Amino acid sequence: MIPDLPIMPELPGITNLKVKKPNRPGVPKIGSGFSMYDNRAAEAEAFAAAMGQAFALTRIQNKQQKAKARARSRQAQSAAEKRKRR
Repeated sequence: MIPDLPIMPELPGITNLKVKKPNRPGVPKIGSGFSMYDNRAAEAEAFAAAMGQAFALTRIQNKQQKAKARARSRQAQSAAEKRKRR
């Protein structure tokens, strides 16, 4: 058996049918303390620093590879000259 539902109070009628815009702040004014430019500039600065570090690392690696290639070339040259002398 289903129990009887309690009697609900009457709801008041709706008198205002206008739709309101939500209360949210607008776009910050020019010259205010908040600016997207600062974030972009900081991000660009961090990216440039990372690229600089990567470029420096690449330069160091290229320098080491060149030195190894010169050493191998000198060894090959001296080995070839030794063969010629015999």
